[in-house]
Amino acid sequence: MKAITTVLLVTAMVATFRRAGIGFSDTGTVIPKECLDEEQLDAIHKEKRLSVREISVDDIPEGADKTIFDQFVRQSPQGKEEDEDQKAPNAKAKSSANVEKAKAGAKS
Repeated sequence: MKAITTVLLVTAMVATFRRAGIGFSDTGTVIPKECLDEEQLDAIHKEKRLSVREISVDDIPEGADKTIFDQFVRQSPQGKEEDEDQKAPNAKAKSSANVEKAKAGAKS
């Protein structure tokens, strides 16, 4: 899977608004297009109470709701690789500690 470079920033014209099974706010909701099927995309684009802009990941505004974006990144193969890289040193340290405990237990 290629890295996500652009996302949709969907902003409601009112405090909160639901369309296509997704809640939107007036601070903006960040959604990778890959999360939406054609029917959802169409409903969001046609809704007059929503503003839809395609933006760079680097341009995500502070305060925008990134929940869907973050979940998508964590579930993507690329995100899982990053998670594993972050866990690996800790897992190795725990393994080493367990080996040392086992050795100490065998000596007693």
